[in-house]
Amino acid sequence: MKGKTGCLLIAAVMGISLLTACGSIDSATASETAAADSTVSDSDPASDDSTSVQADSSDATAQDESSDKITVTGSATLTVRKLLPDYVLDETTMQCAVVTEFQDTPYIIDVGEDIVSELQEGETYVFEIEDTEVDKNFVMQDGALVEKAVFTNYPVKIKSVRKADENEIGLASKQLEIK
Repeated sequence: MKGKTGCLLIAAVMGISLLTACGSIDSATASETAAADSTVSDSDPASDDSTSVQADSSDATAQDESSDKITVTGSATLTVRKLLPDYVLDETTMQCAVVTEFQDTPYIIDVGEDIVSELQEGETYVFEIEDTEVDKNFVMQDGALVEKAVFTNYPVKIKSVRKADENEIGLASKQLEIK
């Protein structure tokens, strides 16, 4: 049964006919799966229905890709652990910061020369960002926005920075939102 399940999954993901992909599956299993997923056809392998299924699934994929873009806005409370130069552009001018979210691992963000002068290592700041378009598949986990994924995967422009108030530190530090 395990082999049949894996084969069914591969056939469903690839959008091809079950009988074409898995000739050994009995007709009861194939009809149950076809009823559950209307995009998979259980027709004769020689028919042209499998190509229409492939075209339908590629149209659905194209629609999904356009709807995967979201705009992230707001601010993030981050603790600056270290200030670094951007070694690609200039080895001496500080432009990057190693930061951490509350009880999380560090990562590097580009803050720019003008904002880095306002930062001190060991202090916690609220970084306000400009609206940034991102792919929700890379920044969402279990329905929640992952700030670290936004900062590490996209060129986020920081508008302003200020020291964090006491009520903005800790669990209340998640302030980025979907626009």
